Parts: sequence; C-alpha cells; structure tokens
Amino acid sequence: SRSEEIRRNISYALAAVGAPAVPELIAGTEHGDWWVRDTAVGTLGDLGLVAREAVPWLAGRLEDRSGQVRRHAAEALGMAGQTGSSAVPALIGALRQEDEVLRRNAALALARVGPNGQDGVPALKEVLRDDDRYVRGKAVEAISRIGTAEAREPQMEYLMASRRCDLTTADSLY
Repeated sequence: SRSEEIRRNISYALAAVGAPAVPELIAGTEHGDWWVRDTAVGTLGDLGLVAREAVPWLAGRLEDRSGQVRRHAAEALGMAGQTGSSAVPALIGALRQEDEVLRRNAALALARVGPNGQDGVPALKEVLRDDDRYVRGKAVEAISRIGTAEAREPQMEYLMASRRCDLTTADSLY
C-alpha cells in the first residue's frame, strides 16, 4: 500500500541520516502503533553499530505485544549489539520463547555478537534440541562464531549426534 511505501522510504532516509537519527528512532520504539515500533526497530538494526546506544530499548522490544516487532528486535540486537554483551541476557530470554522465528532470530543475533555472546552458550546448548531445524542450525552457527572452548564442546556433541539423525541427509545437514 501507499502508506507502507512511505514508511519504507522514511526508514531508508533515517538510516541514511545515521547517528543523528538514533534518538528519534529510540523514541519510535515506544510508539503506540506496532508498525511505527517495527519500522524504528528495523531501522536501528539497519544502522548497526551506529545504533549501539539503542540496545536497551531494542532488548525491551523483545517483550513487545507484536510478534513482528519482537522478531525484528532480536534481529536488530544482533546488528547493534555486536561489540558488547549487554544484549545477551535479553537474547537468552528470547531463545526460550514459543515463537520459532523469534528463537531463530535470537540465535542469529548471538552469532553476530560472536565471542561477546559467551554467556549465551548454555541456552544455545538447550536450543540444539529445538523442534525447529532452522533454530537448531542458527544455534550451531552461533556456537561456532562464539568460538570458545566452552562453546565447542556442545557443538561437537551436537554434530556427533546428528550423524545418527534420520532427518540429517547430505542435502539437509540440520
């Protein structure tokens, strides 16, 4: 629709503005309309590390009443929170939610956080038993990118067990 196109263009413009737009985008994460919150969250994610001051607000959106906002907040945390571990506790909580897309995005965000996501390894280890194979796949990727000795142990256990999994084939490794 026309209004969706306008929102998308505004998002692109704010992303092009960069750091000066971050305070207004943070305010947008608290707006009453879900689509405004979603656009603000997505744009903060597009800004990446420039928006790192928004991490606490993005973490708060993981509890948003809109599933789409929650999913995009997890994704944005992986982009804006890469240089620190402040997003990790909220992402661990997101790994335990019912929404499989939210769990997948949280695992991907932890992969982007990399070694700073070390505190997430126990939760990622639990996610290796998730019913959704895409969530499991992103958890393996996150554990790999975290790269610590503590992370390698559950990764190897998972990979060894997957050799005996009826669902694992040459075409689908997870």
